Amino acid sequence: MATRGSLQEFNAATEFNAATDSITQYLERVDLYFTAQRIQDDLKVATLLSSIGASTYARLSDLLLPTKPSTKTLAELTALLQRHYEPPRIVIAERFQFRTRVQKEGESMAEFDAALRKLAIHCGFAGDRLTEELRDQIVVGLRKETDRKRLLTEADLTYKRTLEIVQASESAEKTTKSLRRHDTSEVLYTSRKQKHQKSSKTPPQDQPRDCYRCGGKHQPAVCKFKEAVCHYCKKPGHIARVCRAKAKQEKGKKPTHHMEHSYESDDSVNLINHVEERNHHQPPYVVHVSLNKVPMEMEVDTGAAMSLISNETFRQLQKNKTSQQLRKVALKPTTIRLRTYSEQQLVVLGTLKVHVRYEAQRAALSVLVVEGSGPSLLGRDWLKRLQLNWKELAAIHYTHQYPPSVEETLSKHKGVFSPELGKAAHIEAKLQVEQDATPTFCKARTVPYALREKVENELNRLEANGIIEPVKFSNWAAPVVPVLKPDGSIRICGDYKLTVNKAAKLDPYPLPKIEDLFARLAGGKKFTKLDIAHAYQQIPLDS
Repeated sequence: MATRGSLQEFNAATEFNAATDSITQYLERVDLYFTAQRIQDDLKVATLLSSIGASTYARLSDLLLPTKPSTKTLAELTALLQRHYEPPRIVIAERFQFRTRVQKEGESMAEFDAALRKLAIHCGFAGDRLTEELRDQIVVGLRKETDRKRLLTEADLTYKRTLEIVQASESAEKTTKSLRRHDTSEVLYTSRKQKHQKSSKTPPQDQPRDCYRCGGKHQPAVCKFKEAVCHYCKKPGHIARVCRAKAKQEKGKKPTHHMEHSYESDDSVNLINHVEERNHHQPPYVVHVSLNKVPMEMEVDTGAAMSLISNETFRQLQKNKTSQQLRKVALKPTTIRLRTYSEQQLVVLGTLKVHVRYEAQRAALSVLVVEGSGPSLLGRDWLKRLQLNWKELAAIHYTHQYPPSVEETLSKHKGVFSPELGKAAHIEAKLQVEQDATPTFCKARTVPYALREKVENELNRLEANGIIEPVKFSNWAAPVVPVLKPDGSIRICGDYKLTVNKAAKLDPYPLPKIEDLFARLAGGKKFTKLDIAHAYQQIPLDS
């Protein structure tokens, strides 16, 4: 009879050896081996004992002393092996391991999902709850914050949809990295530097160039200081050691621009100071101009080589009734490329010739249209043709560059910072009590002499604010518990466990455990603590 497959020894996991499979999986393979080999029932025990290996057989012998393993049935041996090598799991411990599992460095979504599924085996999750728990833990444990934000915007996020989104993001990232490795135009230079390099000796292709971000021997796109902020000029994308502004200041040389350009040189790469990044503490200089008789605002940016408007602004101008010319003129293609200081490439849709009017000045100028919805920038190309009223711009900018004072903020939001007690809107606290409950009346407890005045003052304050009211008779009464607050004042609490809590209908929904809360907060970077004055006293009680 031909042999079908083979049965290897079972190696239990130790500190220095990781088992290839668990005892359950090994016993499943044994059962399949019996079927494939058509082993009779009276030979199964002997086949198992002769195949499990010397160490496992010795362990079985120790567990069965003084009897021998060969005297036991197959069911007894398999049950003993499972009890020894896979003791009963503690569900809470297994769930803790599951909820604290996060995606590791370099771990793919498929590997992370497989690891979570393995941890969920002994957590008691079944049916739809298993997929929900897997979905939630994937969202909590993801390494990439951008993927987590993308998932949190999905209204009806399912487990399947979660895997599709994250795996699509991984695929796009791999494709982008592959394209970057083959992009020969990753390092961009100014036209002056390019001209100088043409006349100089070309370095070998395998010799890395100096990174302008940190001075190291690697490409700027992979520099670890790509998101760093210079301590000297406060601009992102490099460190103070290679700061050009610092070098110019120390050498006393006249500053030169990063980029010189012309519209005739369409293959040049132009530098744009910013498109989406803003400094909210220093508002931009804004000028009011008209493009083809359409009034609009543009930010003056001397760091921008060229003037530009966004595609969204261009569409708004086309819809304007007074801008008939823009609807007739189509965008002209261009090979001009734009990038920001942070090496972000801007998608240029085309160039457009417009009639510009600023105060009494008029000029026919070209403007670039870029993808997105960023601000319109008035760059150095327009500054050569337009004489701006810098005195007026400086006066307007000075009045807006400082944030509002504390007094102005408090005055603007009087309702929030008012010393009076607030009231929660659309919320009422309801106490559900059993109909056959017997009212409980507890006598007043003795208040320490040192706290009596403070307790009396607090009771008067509560009555004055309408939080409590005096009554002459009541079937229910709970003793007062005064709590001394850190600022020395008193908080009046009631010991309701002796009275209404015994008869109240409690919400059976379980409160979240601290482990669950920490697991959901995994990966968080910013946390806020809000302290609302007398928060519970702002919720009215249903009458």
